[in-house]
Amino acid sequence: MPWKRSTAHVGDACQKAMSAEAPEPRHMNSREEPGRAPDAVRSMVLISTIGVLVQSNFGVRQDFTVCGVPVGRHLTAGVVRAGTGGRELGSIIVLIATDIPLSSSQLRRLAKRGAIGLGRTGTSGGNYSGDLILAFSVANEVYFPAIGEEQPHSYHAEWLNDAHLDAVYRPTVEAIEEAILNAMVAAESVPTVKPPGKVLRQSITPS
Repeated sequence: MPWKRSTAHVGDACQKAMSAEAPEPRHMNSREEPGRAPDAVRSMVLISTIGVLVQSNFGVRQDFTVCGVPVGRHLTAGVVRAGTGGRELGSIIVLIATDIPLSSSQLRRLAKRGAIGLGRTGTSGGNYSGDLILAFSVANEVYFPAIGEEQPHSYHAEWLNDAHLDAVYRPTVEAIEEAILNAMVAAESVPTVKPPGKVLRQSITPS
């Protein structure tokens, strides 16, 4: 279950190229000057982290796609038939974590975009596939005092303007896709239970 930090701002999983003229990310000051909000938002996203953890056991091999290429059609060796007619019976759990300040409704929208990351790997989401995607932010740390301690009058939180969420959606989708590919590379051959006595062999070996 590999943890993937999105590196979308410095590279492309499908195009391993970098420009020497790429601008250095600027750090956001603790207090922004009036009229500087767009720069502050871009800086915040550049220096923030989006992490994805997957427990991946989903999809049908013939649908498997990498960077738009249907490689699953060519991975025919070691196929184990479960006698289910090729139905998608697996599942996947995706956890999206970030230190970007997001509201609860923004986190729900971010989790929904996770399905796009799954789709990039070729799956269409089978009827029997159980897919769970959760998103959370570690920003806005709040201390809740215990009974008997001094109680604050109110709590304060900040969250990103919706107009700048596109800068969060894209790297999240890319991180999910790459986390799934990492899980496949890290997978090991395992014996099967149904049908018994066979071995589900590793399909992808790291070069």
